[in-house]
Amino acid sequence: MRLVFAAALLGIISGLAGSETIRSDDLLEGKFSTSTPVFKVHKGTSLIAGKGDNALFALNTSGEITFRELPNVKKAHNDYTIVLNEANSEITLSIRVMNDVIDLGKEGKLIAPVHIGKQWFYYWDRSGDGTSENSGVLNSGADFVSFDHLNVLFNHDAKGKIRREGINNLYRYGMINGIQLALPTSGTGKKDESSPAHAYTVDRSGKYSDLCAIWAASGFTAPAGWIENRYGAATPSGLGYSALNFENGEMSEMIHYNTPYVALEVL
Repeated sequence: MRLVFAAALLGIISGLAGSETIRSDDLLEGKFSTSTPVFKVHKGTSLIAGKGDNALFALNTSGEITFRELPNVKKAHNDYTIVLNEANSEITLSIRVMNDVIDLGKEGKLIAPVHIGKQWFYYWDRSGDGTSENSGVLNSGADFVSFDHLNVLFNHDAKGKIRREGINNLYRYGMINGIQLALPTSGTGKKDESSPAHAYTVDRSGKYSDLCAIWAASGFTAPAGWIENRYGAATPSGLGYSALNFENGEMSEMIHYNTPYVALEVL
């Protein structure tokens, strides 16, 4: 399990100034236990009985909030609300616990999550073997997928409006097995990845998001547990589609029947 912390402060906004946030990146599988603090508060702060999900949490004398029992995450994530009293002000915290492996039914699994800012990206293991080795029994034992198939699955915008003409930077959302997902953009900030040679090398000194941010955060290579190969992007190109090669940083134009590997953002 991975833990995402997001705080929505109600009452005095400065109420938790100086409090220590225990970052989600530190709570990795095998280290996350009932003694792992999810947040640290000031002395004198208390959990308000009967509010939010407070019954699931404990607050020790060191000001550390912990789970009383480890959460059972059946889908993509569990969301929790913690309501605190600090200096007679009510403060609400939001906690999200992500699943390390997400079941997509006939579409395989999502594995090896990567945390970039407030976003969570997973490797799409379409063969269902729990690895990036293309050795499972689903989808002909292959993790890669055509853009034709991606067009069928990810044809909504963020508000649910459908577009039948194909994925792009806006129409790239969808749902598989009840999980809300998004196909990442190229991350370069471009509306279109067309180039004279139909490919170019991404500048490593740029400021990026989505696919390029994953690549950069992993040391300009594929994250642990991901295959070093081309990953399909929602950003269009002159040939129709685009993909980023995590091995060498090449952004290339692709045709609808090309079959890249895929990273998906869990929403």
